[in-house]
Amino acid sequence: MKPARHAVPPSAAAPGGALQGILPAIALVLLFACQPIATDLYLPALPRLAQEFEVTASRVQTTFTVYLFGFALAHLALGWLPDRLGQRKVLLHALALYALASAVSATSGQLSILLACRTVQGVATALSVICARSVIRMFFTPDQGPGIMAKSLTGMALIAMASPLIGGVIVTSLGWGATFLAQSCFGVLAWLTVYLSIQGTGPRPAAKAGVPASAILRNRQFLFSSLLAGASFSSVLCFLLLSPFIFIRQFHLSAWAYGWIPACCSLFFFLGTVLCRRRLHRYPLERVIKAGAWLTVAGATCHAAFWLAGWSNPWTILFAQCLFMLGHGTHQPCGQAGAVLPFRENAGRAAGFSGFVITTSAFLATQAAASSAFASISTLVLATCIGAGIVASLAWYALPRAIMASGRGKD
Repeated sequence: MKPARHAVPPSAAAPGGALQGILPAIALVLLFACQPIATDLYLPALPRLAQEFEVTASRVQTTFTVYLFGFALAHLALGWLPDRLGQRKVLLHALALYALASAVSATSGQLSILLACRTVQGVATALSVICARSVIRMFFTPDQGPGIMAKSLTGMALIAMASPLIGGVIVTSLGWGATFLAQSCFGVLAWLTVYLSIQGTGPRPAAKAGVPASAILRNRQFLFSSLLAGASFSSVLCFLLLSPFIFIRQFHLSAWAYGWIPACCSLFFFLGTVLCRRRLHRYPLERVIKAGAWLTVAGATCHAAFWLAGWSNPWTILFAQCLFMLGHGTHQPCGQAGAVLPFRENAGRAAGFSGFVITTSAFLATQAAASSAFASISTLVLATCIGAGIVASLAWYALPRAIMASGRGKD
């Protein structure tokens, strides 16, 4: 990831010239990967958690939704912190909190304690992601930002790909608690990488006054970009939430075999980010987003067609979801980067508001999916089709007009 050498100014380089180029790039990848590590790694443990705490599937799924609640709340309430205090200081505290909450989760003997720790973990993850997006916006031009975001998410996708596979092995051999210990170790690794690489991102006087929240929320490029990423992200998280019970309980896959399902999805997300990066080198942002929406709609159409024809099985569900993930690989980097392009001096605050929109969408969607009266497969198809419809309307109509009106952001 060569552009990582630009991710921090020369004064922010890690001590030691040999590490100067690669560590900031690794740091950005690890910061974005805090989210899939916290969600994907423990997915194979969900059915076992239900048995351990003697609760229903919908009750144990709250360990997923409360994480999203903390993730969303922190974006809204704490998005200003990186602009005010500096990314480095916020990151070191957030990653320490992430590691601690994960470690306590591993030893929790009550579901209520686990839920509290998951909420804290969501807050810490949000701060990590806000800071990462803020760093990208501060040190890259609007034309570079989506490409750098795509490269960071490409690295994140590789970690997400391995997470459920590792989680399946850990659950089978060591139990559900070990998955949270692994998350804690990841937090420590991310903390050390940030400590060594991201220096000199302190508070800036221009950011202290701040742009009014109304000015950010009224910006159409910000709003439509956030909703685009949110709709795609919501559908993907509904799949992650429902899939353990579809594949393990209904289709009787083992925890280890199930791990290959989200791993394959992450592989296609990875391929989607690579495709997005290549297209961004050749085409304008709005054209790349339109192309990604065709893949999203194709995946949702396959989900619905297989379900209506009575052909729903592990292979057909996986095929349709992998198509959807190819489109997701475009909507996440373009949506997240596009939302903060107009706000270079207040990138942290804009990223916070954008993250709140994205994560609140996902929280509401997963809450609805968890409490759905329909069968898990029916709920999955419905959630995917709704998400694809929103993505298509934004990508094909609303967002291109907003991008053209704003001149693709300001330097």
